[in-house]
Amino acid sequence: VATDSAPSYFSSFPVSSCEPDALPTIQKALDETISSCTTPGSKERKKAVYRHSNPAGNIFGLSLALCEADRVGYVVKLIEFLCIVDDVMEDLPFGEACREHSVLRQALNEDNDRDADSAQPVGLLKAFLRELRRELSSFDERGTPSLLKTLDDSLRDRDSDDSEFTTLAEYIPYRKTNFDYDFVCQLLRWAMDLPPAIQNNPLAKAYEHIIGVIVGLSNDYFSWDMERQEATDRIRNAVPVLMK
Repeated sequence: VATDSAPSYFSSFPVSSCEPDALPTIQKALDETISSCTTPGSKERKKAVYRHSNPAGNIFGLSLALCEADRVGYVVKLIEFLCIVDDVMEDLPFGEACREHSVLRQALNEDNDRDADSAQPVGLLKAFLRELRRELSSFDERGTPSLLKTLDDSLRDRDSDDSEFTTLAEYIPYRKTNFDYDFVCQLLRWAMDLPPAIQNNPLAKAYEHIIGVIVGLSNDYFSWDMERQEATDRIRNAVPVLMK
């Protein structure tokens, strides 16, 4: 198969993109999220910067072409925030990661927001999430409270299972939860302002499920070489499941 005529990066294929119009919004949201949620020189900061170093185009520009212009920045902030959360939590022992997720969730409920923030990674993330919750709460939208509730549920569940999986059938539901599948789907529906009839369509649900499985397994495949060398008390990847 001759591959020399194909672009090295899939984002350079001629597909719909909002990058020409939305790049300033996207970049501003990324800069604010990365600077607020990470410290200079930290592993999380380096990984975040590297994540968006694709020379062929911005992944958010490619992915958010159908979103409402005034919501693109929020999508970028929330997804990048979750990526940084993942980078922070994966280095923690399982029990500590569960506790830190609980602390982080306090930012989504003003009545429960009691632990003082610190300069530690979770403190920075919590302060950022609190401000984001306040901004989103100003939207006069029926879907916004539900969106924040789904985010709360996702932070509760994303790293709450330390089981050893033996089959993909067992693993895939966990994998979808672990990368915030339900929340990201709802976030994109909210950003595109889709009517309920479309959101609840069985065909749309089936499509979202397929995309969720593809995203989760693709991420596992490309990150396995790095993950298998990391010191951790839990490996969450489909490759070792398939190797059993």
